[in-house]
Amino acid sequence: MFAQKSVFKLTLDTINEKTIIKNSFFTPPFKLMRNFYDKKLTSIYVLNSSAGIFKEDHLSFEIICKKSTNTAILTQSYEKVYDTKDSFASKNIDFTLEENAIFFYIPKPLLLQENANFIQNTKINLASFSRLVYVDFVIFGRVAMDEKFAFKNYESLTQIYRNDTLILNDKIKINPSYMKENELNFFANHTHYLSIYLFGYDEFYEELKASFDDINQLFYEGLCIKILSNESEKLLLLQNKLFKFCQNKI
Repeated sequence: MFAQKSVFKLTLDTINEKTIIKNSFFTPPFKLMRNFYDKKLTSIYVLNSSAGIFKEDHLSFEIICKKSTNTAILTQSYEKVYDTKDSFASKNIDFTLEENAIFFYIPKPLLLQENANFIQNTKINLASFSRLVYVDFVIFGRVAMDEKFAFKNYESLTQIYRNDTLILNDKIKINPSYMKENELNFFANHTHYLSIYLFGYDEFYEELKASFDDINQLFYEGLCIKILSNESEKLLLLQNKLFKFCQNKI
């Protein structure tokens, strides 16, 4: 809709053990709601005044979490990617967590509509003893509108570093018109794909496993949950349950 680069930047810091926004800069369509505080966590809602993401929209999302900050970034509505015609839209995410920072990134799902071409790149740097919960939830079309896998292309690259060492490199690329039928069958007709990455929570693995059957340990460090489904509500409930579990560990 804005056919330009839209920028959102935050620097988070602490005052008297309370996490506050030290610096902020954002351009349309981004907006900030009033922050919500509890005893240990500051929740920040990011609003998007646009109807969705359109051709040649390029979003840049950058957050720096200073030492010992405790923050959750949430959104209020689904992020819809519309027909991008002969072009594409993109989103670049860059998060930096300093020592002992705790950060939750829990946006509402990304919805790919017919002929959408969307590329997302995520880079997260974790310092020692920082904790991260990162959610990536994508829906492959509006089933009620007969748009199941009707998008043009979807690419997502997630790279997470601990003290500048790459510990996660996860890439997904789906191009329905070029994929063979058996490759699309990998999704078993599921249209909802939820990925959650947790870093700094390895010590709670057994406790998490008792409540979340789909959680697994990653090779170097960290935990992940990957689930295919045909409905949002079930996955959103799981996502919120996990958020509360990790919030209680602050």
